[in-house]
Amino acid sequence: MLKLGGYINILIAIGHVVSLLWAEQVFELTGVADEMAYLMQIHSTLPYLLTILVVVAFLIFGLYGLSADDKFRKLPFLKPAIFTIAGIYLLRGIAGFIPIIAG
Repeated sequence: MLKLGGYINILIAIGHVVSLLWAEQVFELTGVADEMAYLMQIHSTLPYLLTILVVVAFLIFGLYGLSADDKFRKLPFLKPAIFTIAGIYLLRGIAGFIPIIAG
């Protein structure tokens, strides 16, 4: 599972990089166009920098997954990092149910 999760995170990171070629259309498609337009008003590069930050996060998550599955060299703080990444994904998954429960 760690190997699969690692590769999927890396694919997601690559997808974010590719999406920068059609950023405005992708922002519309994913429903974040208003938020990105607001960031664009602050500074024209902020939406792109935020996307690059997301790319880096997914890449790090993927490399830690592969490292934990011995497909990549051992990274520092491997066990706490894997638990933290798993916690982030669990919280994100649980947060998706909040509108359903509150609704």
